Amino acid sequence: SSITEIEVVNSIPEDLSSYAVYDLSVSSKEPVKAWINDTKMYIGANGTITAPTSMFYFFGDFTSLVKITGLDNIDMTNVTSWKSMFYNDSKLVTVEGTEYWNPKALTNISYMFCMCNSLPVVDLSSLDTSYITDASNMLNRVDYTGSGSGTISSITAAYAKTQTDADKLNGMSNIYYTKWVAKPEGSNFMIGRIADQL
Repeated sequence: SSITEIEVVNSIPEDLSSYAVYDLSVSSKEPVKAWINDTKMYIGANGTITAPTSMFYFFGDFTSLVKITGLDNIDMTNVTSWKSMFYNDSKLVTVEGTEYWNPKALTNISYMFCMCNSLPVVDLSSLDTSYITDASNMLNRVDYTGSGSGTISSITAAYAKTQTDADKLNGMSNIYYTKWVAKPEGSNFMIGRIADQL
């Protein structure tokens, strides 16, 4: 994959004839398109995108991806699984817009950032963990040294809404070098960054 950046937008240009275009529509009522301009991918609908119930691997294996923006244009209300959503995005540094996600029935966040070995911060402080039953390996990554010594993590901060939420996530995750903590009062939201090719 050569995509370095993904931007989610709330409108589809009328003329996409000069781009490679993909149909990501879940239903005919809400057309969702992806189009690529050089190493940047746009994902858009005319309005907010309603996410499917499973976001499994949705942004996975974008191995050149550095930055994702506009994720607030995706309505995650009815999503039940974020499993492997950013799996193996090994150059991912910035993810913006997740602070607006408020899924009501989310149960599975396992492997969500697994092998995102450039991501410095994970902030899910808007997330209600009440229904989450599986957060296994969410922050774990393969050791790329080739030694086969297991999982490592370069994530230095993992923020949850409250200490109770943090304790719950710590209790169900294979965390290794990262521990969830309650987000400090007044701190700015920051989660990661995506940029380049599919």
